[in-house]
Amino acid sequence: MEDEKDTNVSEIKVISNWKRFIVPIFLLIAIGGTVYLVNLSDNWFMGEKITEYEVNGLNLNDSDKFFELAKKISFGKTKDSVILKKIEEEVEKDAYIKKCVASFASQSMISLDLVERYPFAFYNIGGNLNYIDQEGTILPYKVLKDYSDLVIVSGFLTTDTTLIKAAINIIDELNKKQEVLDFVSEIRYIDDEKGFELIGPFEKAKIYLGLDDNIENKFDKLRILMSDRSARVLLTSVKTVDLRWLDRIVIEEI
Repeated sequence: MEDEKDTNVSEIKVISNWKRFIVPIFLLIAIGGTVYLVNLSDNWFMGEKITEYEVNGLNLNDSDKFFELAKKISFGKTKDSVILKKIEEEVEKDAYIKKCVASFASQSMISLDLVERYPFAFYNIGGNLNYIDQEGTILPYKVLKDYSDLVIVSGFLTTDTTLIKAAINIIDELNKKQEVLDFVSEIRYIDDEKGFELIGPFEKAKIYLGLDDNIENKFDKLRILMSDRSARVLLTSVKTVDLRWLDRIVIEEI
């Protein structure tokens, strides 16, 4: 009986010792398996090559141009934020693109979200016609059906930010005065004294606007002239119409 008891005690001790070691062993196996799967997953993702692209936010420009640019920089490469930065820098070199945000839509696809610059007026310098946007950025000319009847600005260099800002403010106010806008085809800077001149259907009359100070009042005075038929007839036979004065219009006869 005592031998049987001793045998049972020994078996209990063996089982107890086995249980003591089996739990850590299973934990090590589980941890090792998890690490292996994570590494395997990472290797699979890292091995995934960039092969697809999407371009969003375009109205004026052809997406193929930016698709090809992104493809040239990244096709066949693995996911890397440095690639995204490079694509953004290259795309934003295009005059018509104000902002580019590149991101990974998936492990193999790059997405480009673009913000375009829109023409605000034509810009004429030395007989070369381009566009200018509302921030003063010069946009190379191309045929844009919806932007074919914009007012022309001229007479100053693109480096003169003060005159660019003044011209933009003048056009912005002019767009609110349709009765005047219909008669204006060009806003030309003359000199520091006369400021801008409005070019319209009156071949002989020169309409001096000055700069963009008190511009709303100047266009209101011109609107009154344009709305009166007798006054419009008068404009065909005078030399200058000076709107630079705050409280009056100065007309010089031929």
